[in-house]
Amino acid sequence: MLRWNRWAVVRATIETMASKGKPSPRSAVSPLSDEQVKRLAARHTLVDSTQYYPTGPRTPNQPEIDAQNPKATKRLLGGVSIVFRASCKTKAWGLEQVPETGPFITAASHITMFDVFVPMMSLFHMGRRPRYMAKAEMAKWPLIGKWFQLVGMQPVQRHSGKAKQIEETSIDILTSGRPLTVWPEGTVTRDPKKWVMSIKEGVGYIALESSRRLGHQVPLYPAVTWGAASINHWWPWPRKNVVMCYDHALDYSDLLADMDSWGEEPPAEAVNELMWRVLKRMNTVLEEIRGEQFPAEGYWDYRSMSRKPWPEAGGPFPAEK
Repeated sequence: MLRWNRWAVVRATIETMASKGKPSPRSAVSPLSDEQVKRLAARHTLVDSTQYYPTGPRTPNQPEIDAQNPKATKRLLGGVSIVFRASCKTKAWGLEQVPETGPFITAASHITMFDVFVPMMSLFHMGRRPRYMAKAEMAKWPLIGKWFQLVGMQPVQRHSGKAKQIEETSIDILTSGRPLTVWPEGTVTRDPKKWVMSIKEGVGYIALESSRRLGHQVPLYPAVTWGAASINHWWPWPRKNVVMCYDHALDYSDLLADMDSWGEEPPAEAVNELMWRVLKRMNTVLEEIRGEQFPAEGYWDYRSMSRKPWPEAGGPFPAEK
């Protein structure tokens, strides 16, 4: 098998990629209707994730909580919860699957800047304290930037050519027993209809390599949120519906079957295959939440800023022309 010079490809991609386009406006999509929320409630048990332990009694991971600036975390969590209750009606299903102990990965959708708080708030209320990979610019935001760092933010210097360093930090978090949250698109989706767009291969590499080092499959949960794209943040009333699905763990045990023979890093084919599984699953869940069909033309590719057909299983994202 040909040697895959992965880091050279990643560095070239990051160093040449600039932020492209702007997120589509609120008018591009319809708000999540009360009728659709009722349909979801008929199929799933929807809970209020702005409250502690919304799925029932749990044992919080106290050592993890105590190790992550508990006072600052409690204040930030309280503030975020108040903002969400005032500006939207937040519901979720699947949170009972969140492990009480041990490492796991949450791959979250990034439809708007507002909805990145939903999985963070929800997991904190379930008694876990994941570290989360977020763009370094957030650390410089007035007032709350410092809080972000206190409560587990791992700054990511985008377009810095430090892909290997970022992924090694992520793997270290998981192998130390901590959970990790990532937004695999790397930025707010540029899909005009706000579906999950092409994702970075890092999520596949992190999951496979951390599983290899630990000797077992690290749980990987897609977390998909919808509804916040319709919120007017200057005047958010009447409150909009926001729903998150914390999906079942994605099974990729077949990709780990020969991990003892990988050599220095997971093979490109396995990384690509897991990347596509994550992307497809996230959009499948988003279809259910929205009650709409995913575009027949395919996914939105960030590299070319156009819609692309799904490739064959395991194939790489098409290169920009």
